[in-house]
Amino acid sequence: MGMAEEKILSQRDPKPTAILAVKRGLGGSIAQVLVFFAAGRAGRALFETPFVKALEQQGVVEAGDIKEIIDKIVKLEELALTNKSVVMFYRKGTISKKDKAVALPLQYAESVEEQRSRIGGKSLRIKFSVPGEKKPIELVLGLGPIKEPEPWLREINRIISTRQAPV
Repeated sequence: MGMAEEKILSQRDPKPTAILAVKRGLGGSIAQVLVFFAAGRAGRALFETPFVKALEQQGVVEAGDIKEIIDKIVKLEELALTNKSVVMFYRKGTISKKDKAVALPLQYAESVEEQRSRIGGKSLRIKFSVPGEKKPIELVLGLGPIKEPEPWLREINRIISTRQAPV
């Protein structure tokens, strides 16, 4: 194991929204992707990060499910960047809302870019390629509005570039 996972950046205000879109993989169907992620360990293990696990153990949050953000627009309580992952904190539940967190490990990130919306807000698009059963699953995470995208772009690019190259 490398260095501990620590928070580098965070945004709570304005509250950003997140949407995770599946670009391709597993025959391209969302249903199949969800089955892969739900099918227990293989899918879930990809998204288990020490950071979220530690918060869960402290009783701060419940581990969220990646399925809760696929193809849905999720209002985040907080968006955080650690040296290993993008962590999204949100509240979910019908009767009593629970604080949840889900992380996307940056070891799967391929690129990040800033997008400006017509409304004037700035958002980030991070492309991920997650190992699937036969071929990689390509995901795009959209996050916005991001108040100051520059440090996010810089740090994410730095993390992507310092990651070990695939062998």
